[in-house]
Amino acid sequence: MAYMLGRWWRYFVSVIAISLIIVYVGPSSLLSVLRRADVVLLIAFFFGLLPIPLLFGLELHIGMRIVGWNLQMRTSLPAAVNAWSIGALTPGRAGDLTFAHFLGERLRRAEVAAVVLADKIVSLFVLVVLGALSACWIDVPFAQLLYVGAGFTVVASLGLIVGFGTRRGTGIAASLPVATVSALAALLGRPSFLLWTCMAVGFRWVYIAALNVMLFQAVSARVGFLYVLTATAVGRVISLVPVSISGVGLTEPAQIAIYSTTGIEASQVVAVSVIGTALLLMFAAVCPHLTAALVPQVADSEVGE
Repeated sequence: MAYMLGRWWRYFVSVIAISLIIVYVGPSSLLSVLRRADVVLLIAFFFGLLPIPLLFGLELHIGMRIVGWNLQMRTSLPAAVNAWSIGALTPGRAGDLTFAHFLGERLRRAEVAAVVLADKIVSLFVLVVLGALSACWIDVPFAQLLYVGAGFTVVASLGLIVGFGTRRGTGIAASLPVATVSALAALLGRPSFLLWTCMAVGFRWVYIAALNVMLFQAVSARVGFLYVLTATAVGRVISLVPVSISGVGLTEPAQIAIYSTTGIEASQVVAVSVIGTALLLMFAAVCPHLTAALVPQVADSEVGE
């Protein structure tokens, strides 16, 4: 029993948290919203997820090329897609680090892990900046609290970027292998890598927010893009705390508060969260098979240059 709790407690937290949210909004209200959902838009949302892992893979591939790690795209892209899929299915997206496993011996694992960690640090910075900037133009409850939290997160992520980029982050990452810290410093200390990663991450999250607008339309809710971008950013940051699966049950209260000024009902917000999470998990499960048809898998014997 203790073993099961230790292994599955995050799933238990997710189930309990989302159950409490459903009780709060009312099961009948939520079910009514789900029944009226536009199936065509839901299907469009599902297939609209396809570019996300491809964009993630392209970001990592070009980032590695910038620093001189010359992998072929047919090698790195399938590996990144598989890693993204596992990351989407695990708490805090820690599964992204399996990118090193899928690349095998084509690069040192310390270097590959550094690429993924650099993406996470830069992503956190870009996402919070996008969310805070968009919140400036809309009516957000507890705006001061949001700005304080965003400011703290931006300072922390910038501290990591500057600390590693100037090779002063060793103390921060004492638990990381020395080779990984060294590779991370090489990445975050290169302006061209940072510029590319910021642009790629920013574009990816703007695209995700646009997809979420479609999801609201599927449940007959009309909401502005900036509200969705703000709520998406807040939800993503909350989901990074690895106490549930993809932040299920923890992101909804904050997003309900953000959308409350737009006339969107709590049941619609929860419906979007439930549907979006379900479709994302389904997509993550089949994503490697879908992309395999688009990107030829590399032979096991191939080694990066």
